[in-house]
Amino acid sequence: REYSAVRKAVAQVLTPVQREAVLLYYYRGMTITQIAQYKGCNKSSVSRTLQRARRNLMRVLQYLPTLSRNTEDGSDDSL
Repeated sequence: REYSAVRKAVAQVLTPVQREAVLLYYYRGMTITQIAQYKGCNKSSVSRTLQRARRNLMRVLQYLPTLSRNTEDGSDDSL
């Protein structure tokens, strides 16, 4: 359920350029330099795009329930 909400947030909040940068960086494992070369732009543009994407996602994701829950004894009951 939470992952579905994350996917929906990504689709709704990020611009197409931000979405592509996030996918290339986090899912394809490309570096900022590699993304810049692939897109034909400079590294600072890629960095700014990723910063804006993270900021936009944080605004939305802060309202989602946490993926890990603490148990009564203080231990972490992560999924």
